[in-house]
Amino acid sequence: MEIRASPGTTSQYSFSATALNGYRIVDDPGDGITGEDDYDMTGANIRTCDGTDIAVAYGQNPAFSDSNDQEALDLGTVVLPLGGGILIDKSVDKSEVAEGGEVTYTYIVNATRLGLVNISVTDNKCSPVVPTLSGGYNVGDTNTDDVLNPLENWEFTCTTNIYEDTVNVAYATGTFVNTTITVDSPPDQELVTVIPHAVIGNYVWLDENGDGVQDAGETGIPNVLVTLTGNDEDGVPVSLSFYTDANGGYIFEGLPPSDGSGYTITITPPAGMHNH
Repeated sequence: MEIRASPGTTSQYSFSATALNGYRIVDDPGDGITGEDDYDMTGANIRTCDGTDIAVAYGQNPAFSDSNDQEALDLGTVVLPLGGGILIDKSVDKSEVAEGGEVTYTYIVNATRLGLVNISVTDNKCSPVVPTLSGGYNVGDTNTDDVLNPLENWEFTCTTNIYEDTVNVAYATGTFVNTTITVDSPPDQELVTVIPHAVIGNYVWLDENGDGVQDAGETGIPNVLVTLTGNDEDGVPVSLSFYTDANGGYIFEGLPPSDGSGYTITITPPAGMHNH
């Protein structure tokens, strides 16, 4: 296609194309029109039919100019989508866990202004990140066309075990439809803190004066059954038993964080005695 303009005039032209790749604009120095050889072509805007800006190209590419004099603008090489992009919002189901506790990260990915394909999510400390599917499509692909369209919320997840305080970073990547141009989202991160395992212990003794205090001379009672019960933070039942040592001491170690009700210690007194 050839478009001509008179020297000294400003003109606007339009044409349609199925893809941007392979198109270039050339200010032809050999067409005999005076004033065309003055390096005057500096940019082009790409718009939709309703006038929405979707891409812009600035600068010149000498390699595509017949005279090698910087008069060619290669759309397929230097076009960058205008306003198009990808965003990610990362969350985690638990911000605090016991050492080795399991967490699941959820990533919501959005496109801005332009559709994207080949969507992937990378997390620097959790792998694999997998899409949440429904019927073979991402659960957020509302029109099931495998294109992340604006206003859609695509979901990805990753599950891992945490052994130390962890800040991990994730970002999303996509390719603009009908192009080879890829774009990365700004990163998003989450902090998960590891709660040290708890230790619960004490003594069982003969409280001769009944004041609830182990006074001098009040010795511990060995071989008394002590039971710890409750639920951990995930609602999993915990039930442990311990017999007091020779000094009446007992200790439960390596306990995971409990739920809001905490743990309960039950002492089974020897025959002829009762709890005070």
